[in-house]
Amino acid sequence: MKILLVGNYLPDEQESMQRFAELMERELALRGHKVRLLRPAPRLNRSGSAPLGIAKWLGYLDKLILFPLLLKRVARRFDVVHICDHSNSFYLPSIQNKPHVITCHDVIAIRSALELESNSSTGWSGKALQKMILGGLNQAATVACVSMNTRRELLEVSKLKPHSAVVIYQGINYPYSPMPHQEAMATLSSLGKERAIENLDSTPFIFHVGGNQWYKNRLGVLRIYQELRTLPKGSILPRLIMAGKPFDEEMRKFVNQHHLTEWVVEIPNCSNEQLRAFYSSARVMLFPSLAEGFGWPVIEAQACGCPVLTSNFAPLTEIGGEAAIFCDPKDEREVARQLDALLSESEKDRDARVHGGLSNAKRFSPQKMIDSYLELYRTAMTGRSAA
Repeated sequence: MKILLVGNYLPDEQESMQRFAELMERELALRGHKVRLLRPAPRLNRSGSAPLGIAKWLGYLDKLILFPLLLKRVARRFDVVHICDHSNSFYLPSIQNKPHVITCHDVIAIRSALELESNSSTGWSGKALQKMILGGLNQAATVACVSMNTRRELLEVSKLKPHSAVVIYQGINYPYSPMPHQEAMATLSSLGKERAIENLDSTPFIFHVGGNQWYKNRLGVLRIYQELRTLPKGSILPRLIMAGKPFDEEMRKFVNQHHLTEWVVEIPNCSNEQLRAFYSSARVMLFPSLAEGFGWPVIEAQACGCPVLTSNFAPLTEIGGEAAIFCDPKDEREVARQLDALLSESEKDRDARVHGGLSNAKRFSPQKMIDSYLELYRTAMTGRSAA
C-alpha cells in the first residue's frame, strides 16, 4: 500500500503530534508499505530570524498557501492520505477526493473557539483558524478519534455522522519500560550534573510532565504540592520534579512566593530515556489535567512501573484503567491528601498498583494501533463505512 502521511509544521513545535506522525511512518514502513511523511516546510522564514509576530504570519503563508500546492501534486501518487493531526483538516480540498483518514486527537481548541470551555478564551485569528479546522473535519469521510471521549465531543461540535468517526487508541510512541534502578540513577545523575541540579539521583520525588497549555493545569500542580507541604508529615517530603516546557512567569512567581525553589525542580526538554528514568524512579506521577484528548503521560508512566494520580473524568478514566488513582483536579486540598496517601502506602499495595499499571499499558501497543489503521485505510479505499 502507498500511504501519504501529512504531518505538522516543525516550527510550531507540536511535539506530541510530531511523535505520532513519526511513529506511524516508522511502524508502517516496518510492515513493508511505501510511506512518505510530508510536512509544510518553513520556506518564508527559512533562517528563523523573523520577529515572533511576523514569523507567525509567515508560518500561516507556508502552511495555508504554499503547502497545499505541494500536497496536491504529491497526493496523486498515493493510494491513501492520512492527515495525522486534525488541526490540518483544511488540507482536505488539496487531496482531491483521494481516500483519506484524519486522526482527531482532541477538540479542546475547537471547543474553546466555540466558547464551550470556561477556562479558556480564543482571539479572533484563533477562532477563524478553528472554524477552518472544523469545516475540514465536517467534510471528512473517515475520522479516527484517539479515545471514546474525543469521539463523543467531536460528534457534539461537528456535522459528522456517527459512522464516520471511529476510535483507535494511541500506541505508546516510545518503548517505555521499567528502567533498572542503577541505570536510572546513573541517567539522573548525569542529567543533574549537566543541568547543575544537586541530588537529582538520590532524593524521593513526585513527577509531572506537560506543556503550558491552560488545560495541563501546571499551576494547579504547584498548588497541590504546596497543599501537600502543609499536611502533617511522618516521613521525608519528596521534591516535585516538573518536566516538559519551561515554567511560565506565573509559575515562577508562585515558586518564589512560596519559597519552593529548593523543593520544585524544573527540567525542560528531556530526552525519552531521561523521561523513562524519571518515570521509573518517581514515587508517583501527578497528572491533574483539566482536559485531555488522550493522556499519553498516564500510559508512559504506567509502562515504566510508576503509580499514577490523575483527573477523574474521561478520557483519563478511560485510559488510566483500574490501576490509576483518580481525583478532582479542582479540589486541590483533597488531591494533596490522596497524594499523601499514595506516598505512604505499603510496598505490597504499591507493587499491586505497579503491576496493574504495567498490565493496563499493554492495551496501547503500537502494533494494535497500526493494525487498526491499516484496516481503516482499506475501508477508506473501498469506500465502505468506517463503522
